Amino acid sequence: MVCSRTFACKNYVVFVGLMILLVASMLSWITSARLEAFHQYHLDIGHESISGVNKQVAHYVNEKQRMVKLFAEEHIDRIRALASDPNNDALKEDLGILLTRYFPDRFAFSIADNSGEPLFEDFDGLVSELCLSDVKEFSKDQHVYHPYIHPNTEGYHFDIMVRYDEGSEKEGIFFVSFLADVLGNIINSIQSPNHQIMLILPQRDNLIEVIAEGARNHWARDDYRLSEGELMRISMRHDVPGTRWQVIEFHNPELHENYRNKLILESIGIFLIFIFIAVQLVIRLRKEERQREYVQEQKKVLMGVVSHEFRSPASVVTCALDLIADSGVGKANSDVKKCIDLASSSAERLLLLVDDFLDIQKIESGSLEFNKQKSRLSSVVADAVEQNRLYGKQFSVHYELKKPLANDDVFCDENRIGQVLTNFLSNAAKYGGENDTIEVAVKRVGKRLRVSVRDHGPGIPKDFQSRVFEAFAMAHAPKKELTNDQKVKSSGLGLSIAKAIIEHHGGSIGFDTKTDPQSATGTTFWFELPVI
Repeated sequence: MVCSRTFACKNYVVFVGLMILLVASMLSWITSARLEAFHQYHLDIGHESISGVNKQVAHYVNEKQRMVKLFAEEHIDRIRALASDPNNDALKEDLGILLTRYFPDRFAFSIADNSGEPLFEDFDGLVSELCLSDVKEFSKDQHVYHPYIHPNTEGYHFDIMVRYDEGSEKEGIFFVSFLADVLGNIINSIQSPNHQIMLILPQRDNLIEVIAEGARNHWARDDYRLSEGELMRISMRHDVPGTRWQVIEFHNPELHENYRNKLILESIGIFLIFIFIAVQLVIRLRKEERQREYVQEQKKVLMGVVSHEFRSPASVVTCALDLIADSGVGKANSDVKKCIDLASSSAERLLLLVDDFLDIQKIESGSLEFNKQKSRLSSVVADAVEQNRLYGKQFSVHYELKKPLANDDVFCDENRIGQVLTNFLSNAAKYGGENDTIEVAVKRVGKRLRVSVRDHGPGIPKDFQSRVFEAFAMAHAPKKELTNDQKVKSSGLGLSIAKAIIEHHGGSIGFDTKTDPQSATGTTFWFELPVI
């Protein structure tokens, strides 16, 4: 019993351990999948945001380029007049007012000749050296200019340049500067929480140009070039068409770390709850197991007491009845003889019940003993048939061995196999046909030997077939008339014991039956054992 308890305990530990591993694996997989989905979700957000900023900034620059060009065409006379008289403050102020109406976000403007030389001597500190340098580049490089940010104490800005009076002697360059903060408004309107989008200038060591708050001067830091850590966090980047800028996107450095920590805490919480439930389950199972063991122990004790208390009186009664029958039963009348026979039959049935109860109890507790050895199965079958011939004559049946018998050996307990055969043969005698010939065969089927016992009775009722091998299951009494000596003596345990014995030998057991009155094929019980 101690061994059984230890084995059961180990089973619980293994079961709970496997469940814990399974849950831990599932939680790990779910956490990994959720983290991957979270990462992909923010990648999609970043891709959508950076694409939106890229398109909006490119559209904004192109639109300014188109509108400045259109303005220059519509007000070419004023531009020519100012180019001819660059020191005329009235003309300059008038053109500035018109520009402000067209471009409320403009910062400054200027005019240069075809070679890029400025026509104004005084720029009020708004037009920087970078602006003048870019005008000269624009005059030389096939009139192509890609804007970028020009720092200025009054406002960080970028230039849009166009040519006027192209192809004539008065050809010149007209450019307008726009505050860069408007680009920050574009970024701010598209940028998602926990994400950051920037315009940078890759040609100057990844110099930050514009952020969501505006130009870089709105962001206090010592170095406006991207650090190594920031470069490693960039999730994607795109060149902005028509400019020198790149738009880049990276997420908050704590975004994924915080979400991962949150998932880990959630998984640990779920895992601890499962551990608690598993421990409670083990405690409950151990309690149930101890209670079951106690009941089994009490059952074993009870069965021992009952079998002893039943067997001893029944044996005494049987012996007394045998003595009476041997000594003076001839002088007794027929009624007394019937009473003696009935009492003797009942005592024998009681002994049979005790034996069956002991066997079933041993099977349930796993203590049924087997003495297995190499045996010729055909000999075991033949011996069992001979031992039961007198029993068969009581029911007017004959046992016939169907030759040839397979002569292969099996590894078995001959007494227990004989017990199974006795059960088959006695059932065939009781439930078979009138004056029946019970056919007993031993045949080889593959790597097994099949022993079959066939009767020619009415068969097993359909509603009982599923319960044939259950303990205490008994079919209806046979249809043929039986004398008092032939009354069915059964505990309903024989076939369930037979099934346990055969399965313990690594074999299989079953039956085939037909209940068609016209065919009268009866029932065949069989079992198979592996050949050595």
